[in-house]
Amino acid sequence: MSYEDRIQAAFAELDSAESINYTQVALKWGLERSTLSRRHRKITRSREQFLDESLRKLTTTQETALVDYLLQIGKRGIWTTPRIIRNLVQETLNEPIGKNWVTRFVERHSNQITTVYLNGLDKNRRAAESVANTAKFYENVCIKSLKMC
Repeated sequence: MSYEDRIQAAFAELDSAESINYTQVALKWGLERSTLSRRHRKITRSREQFLDESLRKLTTTQETALVDYLLQIGKRGIWTTPRIIRNLVQETLNEPIGKNWVTRFVERHSNQITTVYLNGLDKNRRAAESVANTAKFYENVCIKSLKMC
């Protein structure tokens, strides 16, 4: 059982109890008494809620919807690029996003989003795909296969 599941189970137990005993419930569910008390009295919130409400551009629900949409368009043969993600988010928010936002988003959802276009090219691959190397390759293929070029 995850930490958040234990917190929710403890909340349910506290809400159904006639008298509230944070110490006993915290020990039963393996939680810190002060954390349970503050969260139950809504003095503090979970880290996930804090990030959703204050730091992230999109809420968890919006990010899940975006991932689902990206998977849908991927099934149709439209491969996701960082520019597509950036455009979708900026249109949704009506404001620009940071230059590293897409990278962090892809890292957060790397278990769901998998496409070659979202992975950066490594140094050797970038060098191998240069115009000069490609021209040299076709020149060698032409020479060896036709011996006429």
